[in-house]
Amino acid sequence: MAYHPKDFVLALLALRPGLVANIDFEVSDHGDGPVISRWERADVAQPTVAEIEAVDSAVLLQSQARFVARDMLAQLTPDDYARIHAAIATSAALGLLWSALLGQGEAPISVGSDRFRQGWAGIASALGNDRAHAIAAAIGIPV
Repeated sequence: MAYHPKDFVLALLALRPGLVANIDFEVSDHGDGPVISRWERADVAQPTVAEIEAVDSAVLLQSQARFVARDMLAQLTPDDYARIHAAIATSAALGLLWSALLGQGEAPISVGSDRFRQGWAGIASALGNDRAHAIAAAIGIPV
């Protein structure tokens, strides 16, 4: 994976979290690729082109993927459910994460969050990697 010029602003924001595009800085592209055309934050160092191009924007995009719990739950079979509950019986941590998933409602879940990664590892362990990857593919999340 690597940096892609279309993700210039994403890479810049990853390097300087908290900045706001079109307020703290502006980007323009006159055919030679994107460049920072205005930088308003004297208190924050403007990143160099080399710094920006070193960002793996594909990984950033993956970490920003989101899904709604109901979409994942809809993919589960009765066998999946039984396997998950068997795993919960041996892991209080997985039980707490499963409860949080059920209580998530319509709020989006970020694939890049620590809580998701922990929960996904538990679900993948309970269901097996092939089944977990099939569910991830069905709801459009990279794992």
